[in-house]
Amino acid sequence: MNRPLALDFGTSNTVVAAWNEATGEAETLFLPGLSMPGSDGAPPLIPSLVYVEDAAVGRCLIGGEVMAAGRDQAGAPRCFAGFKRGLAASVAGFAPRLDGQEVTAGLVGSWFLKRVVEALPEGGELVVTVPVTAFERYLDWLGLIASPPASRRIRVLDESTAAALGYEVPADEAPVLVIDFGGGTLDVSLVRLPPLGAAGTVLQGDGSPPEAAGVATVLGKAGQILGGADLDTWLVDDFLARHGASSQEVAEDLSLLRALAERTKIRLSSHPTADLAYFHAASGRTWRHAYTREEFEDVLEHHDLFARIQGTIDQVLRQAEARGVTRAGIGRVLLVGGSTTIPAVHRTLRQGFPRERVVSHKPFEAVAHGALALARGASLHDHLYHGYGIRHWDERRQRHLYEPIFSPGQPYPSAEPVELVLRASRPGQGMIELIVGEMEPQGPGAAEVVYHEGRLVASPVEPEAPRVVPLNDTPETRTIARLEPPGQPGVDRIKASFEVDAERRLRLTVTDLLTGATLIPHAIVTRLR
Repeated sequence: MNRPLALDFGTSNTVVAAWNEATGEAETLFLPGLSMPGSDGAPPLIPSLVYVEDAAVGRCLIGGEVMAAGRDQAGAPRCFAGFKRGLAASVAGFAPRLDGQEVTAGLVGSWFLKRVVEALPEGGELVVTVPVTAFERYLDWLGLIASPPASRRIRVLDESTAAALGYEVPADEAPVLVIDFGGGTLDVSLVRLPPLGAAGTVLQGDGSPPEAAGVATVLGKAGQILGGADLDTWLVDDFLARHGASSQEVAEDLSLLRALAERTKIRLSSHPTADLAYFHAASGRTWRHAYTREEFEDVLEHHDLFARIQGTIDQVLRQAEARGVTRAGIGRVLLVGGSTTIPAVHRTLRQGFPRERVVSHKPFEAVAHGALALARGASLHDHLYHGYGIRHWDERRQRHLYEPIFSPGQPYPSAEPVELVLRASRPGQGMIELIVGEMEPQGPGAAEVVYHEGRLVASPVEPEAPRVVPLNDTPETRTIARLEPPGQPGVDRIKASFEVDAERRLRLTVTDLLTGATLIPHAIVTRLR
């Protein structure tokens, strides 16, 4: 059966969902050997784990296979967890060598994802969800590793938009705020949903594809590399400090300690106290501390967790206000990811919103279930996360500046082209070059991520002036037109028309105003983010 599928690749767990035609609902799939059966009403999840048996040939165990073989124990250099975070940021040092092979986060992630995709039922479109803050990086990575059968098409959707679709908010609902706080990233987006009523769910009687649903529009989004893995690390640091120890002293057991801290964190979500106990082999003693929920919250406060969460939400609300949507105009607040179930975090996320508007009943499945809506016919209009400009030389300041052509928050595909008329800057100029820059202000979501003492560490950085990253500054890509005859200063010579297509690719058409010839017809300059 060629039914649509969705895959939510998470830092801690991965969810696979499919559409059940009999029930008319999304269902979470159990993949034998890879999934762990849910308990107490929890869905079956695939642990995002990889145990490398032979790095040279890429042979490994993944998900439930790792746990069944008892290879998920801490300190094992061949066991990898949290590798999704290495894909969401530039990470220094995350490249141990095994069997003569450099094992990067991207390589581990590709082994994991390929195995999951191979285990999926045959046929049907597959939608893979990715973090909003690393959308471009994931697209490039998925393009390198994805090799689906000819019968399967793979599409990509950002996790926050998928979550909004997954909670099935009524079509006439006001815009919804999606807060996705999982094991590795915090992603916040404000989304206006399409009408997902009959049009999105009714199958055509003649066997043709489902009727297309309306359009979901992303009104604002922001995020940062911050998740449950950080909370576990902070709790480990606090635990060691209470026993006068440092992470260097227990380096071989850091993974074990983080696993124990995670269990403590989870228990504190439903109990007022939880024991964290660890046997320190060097001293022959068991270190123990009975954490109260208040002590755990003090650890989170010490690391400014609540301020960082609120800062990311405020960043999206400012974007929304610029588009005419106030806090009072938000219909629902949708909570996604295991970290949203922590009581103190839950309280922070609810601040400023009426209790009845906050929805949180499917934190683990909303993303995967929502992605199925896209596979079944829903379309969406997204917006650019960054601003973009064209580099030019400022004679007065004697330095390069950028002339904006697309602003952050501008929807794509673009409705109208942006046109610029360019002149030669020197006599007899035979070519015109154009460099596109991505203008990226570093707001409250900015962070540095490094691999330190056997773990990934994310630290917030202070906001700074907007920086510009050239996207096509190479000899092969910066030249946009060769002029024949050569251009002269003071004379309008070419017209450059810019558009952003549905795949976020910047397209350029260049017309020679002297000869009337089209020098470049709708060519791709670079992919935007």
